[in-house]
Amino acid sequence: MPILTPPPFLQGGSHSAKNVRQFVSAMQGQAVQTFVNSVGAVGPAHGLVSTGDLAVVQNGTPNMSVNVGIGRAFISGNSSLAQGAYIFTNDATTNVVIAAANGSNARRDLVCAQVRETVEDASGANDARLFVVTGTPAATPVDPAIPAGCLVLARVTVAALSTSVTNANIATVALKHRSKLTEQTDRPAFELGNSVAQAVANNVITAVSFDTNHVNTDGLKTALTTVTIPAGAGGLWLVGHTTTYFAAATGTRQAWVRVNGSTLDRYAYSAQLGTASLVGSLGGTALLRLAATNTLQLATLQDSGASQNLQGEATAIAVLRFFGTRLGD
Repeated sequence: MPILTPPPFLQGGSHSAKNVRQFVSAMQGQAVQTFVNSVGAVGPAHGLVSTGDLAVVQNGTPNMSVNVGIGRAFISGNSSLAQGAYIFTNDATTNVVIAAANGSNARRDLVCAQVRETVEDASGANDARLFVVTGTPAATPVDPAIPAGCLVLARVTVAALSTSVTNANIATVALKHRSKLTEQTDRPAFELGNSVAQAVANNVITAVSFDTNHVNTDGLKTALTTVTIPAGAGGLWLVGHTTTYFAAATGTRQAWVRVNGSTLDRYAYSAQLGTASLVGSLGGTALLRLAATNTLQLATLQDSGASQNLQGEATAIAVLRFFGTRLGD
């Protein structure tokens, strides 16, 4: 059927569950599509309602089970083009069993929230549940396939011969959904700083390190020098930096934003000749169209003939910042 009719909520009409799901999906800004699911997948109507919902943690007395906390999530159907999104709610801590460990190899298990609807997925069930997809033991284990209608909440690494699961074995992978309703006030963003000076060798392009997260939503900072665009956060970004070198009479100081470690493109580029009496202050902004998994770094270069120091935040006259926010699609 190319047109779902009657639409919700037509006076005197009879409205199917699919009609209501289409309403939810449309309000969230989701395209008509068969949702492409994966570990860490996120979309306008797929993901946690609030950060911290449905948190997966070890059992109070660690054993071969985990506890899933209260919370809500949107789960986009991926069995048909116009399946739409379901709302999943858990209102009490729920214990989920992890299968016994293998005697020789480790494996990866996935803790999932799932909605099953047999008319869409032929599962034979119409329900919502929390369950574990058990992986295959291997010398180098990988994630198992994700069943239809799932939001993967966490990955549990089960070591060979292990008899309990602790928080150290649990990695949260579910992200907050990307709703068009909230993107004006709930944008992914980062603002990073460094508390100490950083030495920059002569004539060596150097990625600036950051040890302070002034803003770091969505786990954007993924390494000491790197910001990674998460799934569902691709689009138009505003990024920039402010960078300050200690005073030095010779050479030129440069700073710019680079994407995916490129040595060719230099965004928000700034340069200044050295002076003996003034600090070298650099800064710039750029609009960048970024895709999920793209990485951002603040790169710098100086050619004074010797190592020079970028000032850290402990210096009153310096503000070292690397920042960015998603503007939209």
